[in-house]
Amino acid sequence: MNFVGEMRKFITEAGGGDWIDVYSDFRNDTDHLATHAILVPNDKVAGVLETESWGHTSPDTLHPGCTCYGGGSIKYHRFGNDEGYEPIVIYRSFHGIKPAYLDISEEFKLFHNLFFDKKNDKYFKVQDDGSEVEVIRQSENRISIRTVELKQFLAIKEMHLVLLFDLFRKFPRNVFDYNLSETTGNEKGPNFIYLYEMNDAMFKKDGFFVRVLGKSVVEGYSKQDSDFWPYNEAEDAAPSYMEFICGLDQKGRGISLPCNPHGGNYLTPVYFRPEVLSKYYNNPTKYSVEDGYLRCAALWGVQIDNDNPNYVCVFLGDIGRDIPQSEHGYWRSFNIPPAGPMSETAFRRSFMAEFADPQRKDLLFKQQLSLFNEWWRRKHKWDFFKPLGGEDQHCLASLRIPATDEQNEFDTQVMYLTKLIVDSLNETEIAKEITSAPDQKGIGKLEEYLKVKGAPEYSKSIEFLRDLQALRSTGAAHRKGSNYEKTAKKLGLHERDPRSVYQDILSRAIDLFEKLKAI
Repeated sequence: MNFVGEMRKFITEAGGGDWIDVYSDFRNDTDHLATHAILVPNDKVAGVLETESWGHTSPDTLHPGCTCYGGGSIKYHRFGNDEGYEPIVIYRSFHGIKPAYLDISEEFKLFHNLFFDKKNDKYFKVQDDGSEVEVIRQSENRISIRTVELKQFLAIKEMHLVLLFDLFRKFPRNVFDYNLSETTGNEKGPNFIYLYEMNDAMFKKDGFFVRVLGKSVVEGYSKQDSDFWPYNEAEDAAPSYMEFICGLDQKGRGISLPCNPHGGNYLTPVYFRPEVLSKYYNNPTKYSVEDGYLRCAALWGVQIDNDNPNYVCVFLGDIGRDIPQSEHGYWRSFNIPPAGPMSETAFRRSFMAEFADPQRKDLLFKQQLSLFNEWWRRKHKWDFFKPLGGEDQHCLASLRIPATDEQNEFDTQVMYLTKLIVDSLNETEIAKEITSAPDQKGIGKLEEYLKVKGAPEYSKSIEFLRDLQALRSTGAAHRKGSNYEKTAKKLGLHERDPRSVYQDILSRAIDLFEKLKAI
């Protein structure tokens, strides 16, 4: 029987991993393993380790209330004690009237500004670069906190975490069958104390219990090592800046320069493959790829030259100043030697201080779609294209010229565009303007509307929308067959690369807006 040895290891090594269980309650036919935790001021830790008994450190006693003292004085305590003990896990009980549940210290959640993911019962911390770190995991019988954030909290709060253990194991036979030399004992170390004992029925043939009761202390970081403001402000620490390829020498080897914003090469353009923006396009709830700008919510943003479909360009100093260091390695993996001049749009904006419309077709499409929607609403008092719902808003944010010639990228972008200018047609309002063809749907209804309104060359606009819908319905949304081949051949997909074809499709979409304005 090595239960006591197992539990000794369990107690003495608690708090040594990447995660710390601040609550657990596991039961089966033979074991009951219970873990709880409280926060104790640094100067009260020695007193807590004087006894293995939980006593007044029991978490279920740490709730707001008043204490009556001799002489009739009454004092309110936030957590019901004079010693400054606080819960990290809060027990909410309603005497059976309502379901009981566990909560986490609100101070801890606010300290790290944690976001609660209701679907998965997890808490996340948003880092300065926009990345998310899981900090709390909660299930029915366990709550774990990531060690780094917990020890930071302990450091700044000047407290220790005391883990409380109450562990049982049932043995099915008589105690003599296990050759035990001791039936009770205890041990105390610098950061733990525990007692083990057997129950009074240990000599019965039907079995006995062993109980291990104890405590273990987890110390926080020092404030200077907590990496928490203002203790992480190391004035003498010189930042290191990653190097990026900015040119080629006479032998064709890359010339690299550090992205130091305080150096003398701030306005040196650095080039990247267009796929560098895929990460940001694919996560539109967090990132926004705009005309000339990349943004991570309200955390960071950087000016970019994304008006050329063949590469992305960023000033060397802007990389070091505006893109978080944690992102530099990602950008470096897409770094290429200079591949051409900066776009005229970026040059005029950056060096001539002029306003300039984008020339890249996806950026121009988004600009013209927004202008058209605003113009139409102002003139006709209704939306020609219905606004996207919450689950579809990513379609506009993620629309772009495909970064590669892969078929799946082309199909995805076709679906986005179709949803924006075919599925979003405001058929209800369009139907009010026509009296014939009441059974027509979608594009057919729009065709009748454009005919009635005298739109110029409306047949070309309708042909374009039918081609787009055919690409989606026969290829992107279903298995490709002869109908898709017919449309693909018509659009030149067999002779030209998908990226070029998609740019032509966007050009026809922009032309559609101009024809609609002529109504």
